Amino acid sequence: MGAPQSLAELEVALGRAADAVRAHEELERYCVNTHAEIERGMKSRYQNWTRSLKQCAKQCDSDFTRHLSYKGLGGELRFDHDKEQLVPRVATSSQDKSAHATTNVKSLSGGEQAFTTLSLALAMWQFSHSPVRAMDEVDKNMDSTFLRATLKLLVELFASQRSRQFLILTPLDYATPLAALGVTPEDAKKRDIRFLRLSAPRDNASQAGASQAP
Repeated sequence: MGAPQSLAELEVALGRAADAVRAHEELERYCVNTHAEIERGMKSRYQNWTRSLKQCAKQCDSDFTRHLSYKGLGGELRFDHDKEQLVPRVATSSQDKSAHATTNVKSLSGGEQAFTTLSLALAMWQFSHSPVRAMDEVDKNMDSTFLRATLKLLVELFASQRSRQFLILTPLDYATPLAALGVTPEDAKKRDIRFLRLSAPRDNASQAGASQAP
């Protein structure tokens, strides 16, 4: 055992211990207050995020329905944020309540499937800030009526977003269907619509002949 301490030494030790207790109590209060502040901030951010998510879903559903209406189709987007699921519902007519409606896009015709996919993609594009947008063969399986509705929708979209560049890859010639919409080659240039035609690929026989040439 150590030597007995005097009363003065004990009072000094007691004072130090009391200071240490007060410091720990102060640190505890700081941690509790900080935790409460963080919790309030996280709750506020979560509420704002949830509100923004619902607004985005509402806007996306509205745009999807509006895009479908270019071909007389009806529909809606059903968002389930808890299950993280998105289910599109499409009706073959926006006016006839008895028209065929389905959530299975594969049950639609080829043109309806293509136009529904396009409408969904365009509705989602607003959430991307990329200055360049590209689509490949968006007109696949479309007849002339669906193609006309597609080009009308795209031309109006291009005009409303002049700060972005859109690339549409297709094996079709859009000059004639655009002219039917009143977009002549001269008007297309004014709208900054450019057509870039690639040379036709050489067939295997031509390539083989070229490789055998001296």
